[in-house]
Amino acid sequence: MWMGYEEFTEAVRERMEQETGEEGKVSFCSLKKNNGIRQDGLEIREEGSRAGTVLRMERLYGLYRERGMDHAINHIREMLGRKPDPAAWDIPGDWEEVRGNIRLVPVHADWNREMLENCPHRNLLDLAVAYRLELEHEKYRASTFIPAWFLNQWGITEQELWETAMENLQGEAYKTESLPEFLGTFPCPEQEGGAAGTGQENFCGVARLYVLTNRDMHYGAAGILRKDLLEECAGKLQGNFYILPSSVHEILLLAERPEMEAEDLREMVRCVNREEVSREEWLSENVYYYDREKGELEIAL
Repeated sequence: MWMGYEEFTEAVRERMEQETGEEGKVSFCSLKKNNGIRQDGLEIREEGSRAGTVLRMERLYGLYRERGMDHAINHIREMLGRKPDPAAWDIPGDWEEVRGNIRLVPVHADWNREMLENCPHRNLLDLAVAYRLELEHEKYRASTFIPAWFLNQWGITEQELWETAMENLQGEAYKTESLPEFLGTFPCPEQEGGAAGTGQENFCGVARLYVLTNRDMHYGAAGILRKDLLEECAGKLQGNFYILPSSVHEILLLAERPEMEAEDLREMVRCVNREEVSREEWLSENVYYYDREKGELEIAL
């Protein structure tokens, strides 16, 4: 018979305390995610280390329910084995060494109000553009929103942080693909007289959508901050276009057409958010509009 969630979490903590012994510290923590989402975490930190390995308890409980306790514990061991040497975790580190790892991250301003109180950011429409420090090693990747005290540690201003992050964003590789291409499907053929109720009309509508994201498809929605990308997309779409915030990782582009209503597009975004996207990856429930002549981004009315 399976243990309940709370019984499982305590059993895992005790098991890992036995394995780490006096050389490590095992404790529960709360993981603060995008959009105010909080998750239960288990942190395992080596003695004297400034950072530890944090695992999501919900994920571990799922592994336990799939194949038992040993499977969950083996996953923890694997994650600990992938963690780089503690000396590599110099957070926030020296500015000249980490400046290439600064990234811009658009998030919803209201949904992240508590987090943004302690993090430098800039406002853009209903969004806030925050900063992340991304650390990558051969077998491990970690990132964190940059709090204000990092800037004091680095001896820089928010303006310097912004300029560095924008420079890094300009150097990122981005791609724009039709949604069928992005999903690995074939483009919708232009046909007339399609039978009603076949779904062909909807698929053709999907074929007119384009996806803008970065090469890693990781916080790729930051592409809306690059005017060169927006202008490139306007050329591809032959004019003004709508931006549907698919998630923090990518955005959808749709060429403006006379029959389109912004409210219909907003309802589409709301439905996709509720049914297809995890809450922590929501970017907004608004729809944006790029005016090519003005070269400006605005909320579609």
